[in-house]
Amino acid sequence: LAVSTEVLNNRIVLSGNVGYGRDVTEASNEGSFIGDFDVEVKLNKNGNLRAKAYTHSNNDVIYETSPTTQGIGISYQEDFNTFGELIRRYWYIICGQRRRDRKAAEKESHTEE
Repeated sequence: LAVSTEVLNNRIVLSGNVGYGRDVTEASNEGSFIGDFDVEVKLNKNGNLRAKAYTHSNNDVIYETSPTTQGIGISYQEDFNTFGELIRRYWYIICGQRRRDRKAAEKESHTEE
């Protein structure tokens, strides 16, 4: 069973799945409920800065002593239409040009196309 939803004005994404699995350890051959759960929070208005926490089941024989894996993290995502746009954006940041100069240069590049 898999479920996913967004709450609090689409700022928090909850997703997960639950199933019935076999315990692979030799000590116990009984079945048990297993599941993977993720919580993702959009930290800014446009959603490109996010925090995530998760817990996932380990269904591999290698992980006999640890039936689950947990973690947390922060990610940043930004979209670009071309590779040149990506390079220009970060070149200006690295070189320390002001925002006004950067906008003027972007305006020039759009009129040349």
